[in-house]
Amino acid sequence: MLEGHQELEIGYHVRRDQQMQGYATEAASACQDYAFNVLGCDHRVISLIRPELN
Repeated sequence: MLEGHQELEIGYHVRRDQQMQGYATEAASACQDYAFNVLGCDHRVISLIRPELN
């Protein structure tokens, strides 16, 4: 639930030594495509970032 709205959220973790190589962008894009094209999601898909973990 985000700001009072139920959302479909993408979640993943990238090891620190593998960050800044585009893996998170690729993963988010693939998950988004899956949500809309396979699951038939008809609302927005979100992904929250936790910068304190970087």
